[in-house]
Amino acid sequence: MDILERQVVATTKIDWKRLGVDPKIIVENSERIRGRFIPTAELSDEPVAVVAYGPSLRATWRDIEKFNTIFTCSGAHKFLVDRGITPTHHVESDPRGHKIAMLGEPQPGVEYLIASVCHSNYFDKLEAAESKILLWHILFDEDEIFDLYPRGDWVICGGNTIGPRTVKIARLHGYTNIHIFGLDGSGKHAGPHTNPPPLDWYNPTTVAGREFETTMNLLWQAQGLFDDLDRTPEVKATFHGDGMYQHMAKTRTPKKLERWPMAIQK
Repeated sequence: MDILERQVVATTKIDWKRLGVDPKIIVENSERIRGRFIPTAELSDEPVAVVAYGPSLRATWRDIEKFNTIFTCSGAHKFLVDRGITPTHHVESDPRGHKIAMLGEPQPGVEYLIASVCHSNYFDKLEAAESKILLWHILFDEDEIFDLYPRGDWVICGGNTIGPRTVKIARLHGYTNIHIFGLDGSGKHAGPHTNPPPLDWYNPTTVAGREFETTMNLLWQAQGLFDDLDRTPEVKATFHGDGMYQHMAKTRTPKKLERWPMAIQK
């Protein structure tokens, strides 16, 4: 039994089913993928687009064409490619096997930034297309999971779902002028979804004087993103479209929060 196999055994007390993550996948992907995401210390005020897959994207996608640098996540990759726009980066961190059907066809020249928890079929498709893949890791509350990551790799802190994580990764690429599209907080999408959440998950919730169909979990995720932005005051975040995130951005008062690490190196 090698060291990583022993580390997997050491994490057996973790409720992996609750996390929706397979520890063996983390180890296998870490051995399989050689490319690694490495944050940069250099900052750029070039305007960049971060594109999620919320319904407001249907009304705003044409504005994305003017950006030279585009980060997509989830189904936004296929949505833009189908409309003649090729992103420069694509980010994914969802471990479920159905997510590969939402990617569409990998595109030449795109940098695919894929978390080590992702299903092996995601890497199968990207490798078959000879795509550039850079691996990164999620920081979990369970400390034992950290031991599964190879020494020297980077672990992304904060950003509890793929939209906020993509904003974080854009900043770790050095970009501080970030334009955010399709991040709505409704749980609905700009197009087909291979595993849509049940409609009864959503309830009318009043946020800053306006009612949205959302969940407490989505609201918590939005608050987490804004806390992250408050901890990185060098970032200018512009939210496009209409949704819960956009309304919160317009109505909230930024907080003075202590800066936290955006990523740590094992």
